[in-house]
Amino acid sequence: MVLSLKLVLDYGKQLSRRNRWLTQWGKVSLGGAIAFSSLSLLAAVETNAYIQDPVKVGVYPGPPKVFWNDQGEPAGFFPDVIQEIARLEGWTLEYVSCQWPDCLAAVEAGELDLMLDVSYSQQRDAQFDFNREVLFPSWSVIYARPGIKIHSVLDLHKKRIAVLENGIQYEALQVTTKEFGIEPIFVQSPAYEEMFQILERGEIDGVVVNRFYPTHQHLTNAVKTNVLIKPDQVHFAAPEGDPDGLLLAIDRHLAVMKNESSSVYYQAGEDWLEGIDIHKTDWLLISRLAAISGTTLLASFSGILFFVNRRLKREISDRIAAQDQLRHKALYDSLTKLPNRHFLLTRLADRLSSDHQTAPVKGSVMFLDLDRFKAINDSLGHASGDQLLIEMAERLKQTGHWVARLGGDEFVIILDDITDPFNVFQAAEAVLATLQSPCILNNHEVIVTGSLGIVIGFDAYADPSNLLRDADIAMYWSKASGRNGYAVFTEKMRALAAEKLDLENELRRALFRQELILHYQPILGLKDRGLIGFEALIRWQHPDRGLLSPGTFIPLAEDTGLIVPLGWWVLETACRQLKQWQTHGIHNEHLTVNVNVSAAQLNQADFLEKLDHILATTELSGSSLVIEITESLLINNLSGTCQLLQNLRDRSIGISIDDFGTGYSSFGSLHQLPITNLKIDRSFINRVEDHVRNQDIVKTIIMLAHQLGVIATAEGIESEEQHLLLKALGCDLGQGYLFDRPQPAERLKHWLKHPVGELR
Repeated sequence: MVLSLKLVLDYGKQLSRRNRWLTQWGKVSLGGAIAFSSLSLLAAVETNAYIQDPVKVGVYPGPPKVFWNDQGEPAGFFPDVIQEIARLEGWTLEYVSCQWPDCLAAVEAGELDLMLDVSYSQQRDAQFDFNREVLFPSWSVIYARPGIKIHSVLDLHKKRIAVLENGIQYEALQVTTKEFGIEPIFVQSPAYEEMFQILERGEIDGVVVNRFYPTHQHLTNAVKTNVLIKPDQVHFAAPEGDPDGLLLAIDRHLAVMKNESSSVYYQAGEDWLEGIDIHKTDWLLISRLAAISGTTLLASFSGILFFVNRRLKREISDRIAAQDQLRHKALYDSLTKLPNRHFLLTRLADRLSSDHQTAPVKGSVMFLDLDRFKAINDSLGHASGDQLLIEMAERLKQTGHWVARLGGDEFVIILDDITDPFNVFQAAEAVLATLQSPCILNNHEVIVTGSLGIVIGFDAYADPSNLLRDADIAMYWSKASGRNGYAVFTEKMRALAAEKLDLENELRRALFRQELILHYQPILGLKDRGLIGFEALIRWQHPDRGLLSPGTFIPLAEDTGLIVPLGWWVLETACRQLKQWQTHGIHNEHLTVNVNVSAAQLNQADFLEKLDHILATTELSGSSLVIEITESLLINNLSGTCQLLQNLRDRSIGISIDDFGTGYSSFGSLHQLPITNLKIDRSFINRVEDHVRNQDIVKTIIMLAHQLGVIATAEGIESEEQHLLLKALGCDLGQGYLFDRPQPAERLKHWLKHPVGELR
């Protein structure tokens, strides 16, 4: 059953539907699908780049959070919230009916753009992308068939328990029962309604459901137990890489809704969740309930049972220990044994609450992110990465402050009763010094640094999430300032973060508004100044800020994953432009175009497939294309990169190492790479006239290129003296302001009449 809600902006209704031949993109953090023709660029909705029309949303029977009502329309908390966001964003929603496991599979396969009501887990984090704003915390409850006694998890042994197929409860129970040696008989079902039907028929002993399900149901043939399962957090989920950028927009609106008591978010909570406080939940109370559930009654008789039956006494002790373990698992990180996110939020909420305080609580928070952890994890392996996290956690414990692991390589340190800046800075310096002692991982000595974001004082905060948000902002400020340091949050940082977010949203829309343009800089043979080709360089014709250079927005694109769609747009546009020049006979087929390709783009699983599609669509020969990559890409995955480059060479595509000499590539490994060009970084060219040693460096790079049998290109040539010196040193090609600045395609007519040059 499919139901469409038309929520398109007025002018958006006049736009033609986007082409449906878009290929499915590979997995990247914020990557996505982008059309390969100018027609598809014109067909986008203005409010959010890459949002395909319509947005396909999976709806499964999970009342009261999400379900189909008697009129065949989606209803519940999640539909109310997403419909409001869709209205604000101008999206068209297409609801797709499916059972829970089928919905999950469809999202993972990219057949659905969005899934409602998905609990976060590490396993799912590898399959999907989650929005960052938590909708609300949740947990699961066990209901038993009348006459069946279930007082604790241990009572599930040999019981027939229904669980939602592929549900978070099933995952949690499998792990827990295995650890305790319990063997329930799990019966998987695609929907809660079916679970209670088979319970009523006596085919099972109990069911596991989320805490909200009973609020709108009349469960006359089921008895609620005191056993609570798996505290978790509920989110929206999208295919990994969030191809359409939906989750960013959802988080933006949720942040506003959760701060407005009259918003649809709270109204939906009243309408569907019967006034349950969905925004703040007493996790400490939950953990206490879990710890005592099923043991209180038994403990009251423990004295008598001791004399009657030692076996029962041991069972009581085992159950108490088991419940303690469950409580510990709910509040502590399994890897580092530090308090987890739930425990952290609970502690901060207690600290910020004034209900039981006679005086304002003093304290500060430090948000720590390990520098270059991903590089260590990728190079030495995940096992070494886990070992590093355990070692860093132990060191942080030794500082004497309360420490929690937020997730990944992020930690939060609470400085109780410390608000004096001098003392806070002393604590920060001590933390950074603690991290920097060498650590041995897999026979490798590793020195780790960290970036700290600090919020001094709790006075301005009532919500722990806002406190962590500001500490996180300060941490990124510290990281951007050079890492291995700390920064104290200021309101200016928040304003700049908001400005960065605005710029990111504008950049998402820029592609489809045709604000991005290409300039082309000529590449000449230094021997005869003959034209060899052009390098395509991206520019942003911002409607308010004018023409922006790549340095203004490319770092942002790299941070957010937008570098991938931008890269594909550049590649297609440059190929189309060169083919147009060739078709109209302006220049011969030997002219080439150089295009920069990012590591994220090159690492896509279907990179070659997309590249082949562009070449086929534009009808450009592979020999007319030169792809430029950086040295850092080579050292991260030499064997994989070498094979990919060979595949490019099999297509006659040229390969140039850009900014050579500024990275860390090994000269000994260069001979393995099927490259065609070494591009000498402009920093060497700018100083080539200053000293003979600078000339020796440039000469060495040129000689290395020739020894490898590849072309040497100098970039950033600005004077005739530099040109003549490079020519004398044997450099083959060059580009720079001496010859011409990058220009739009329409201003290159005089160059297109220029004679073709010789490579050497």
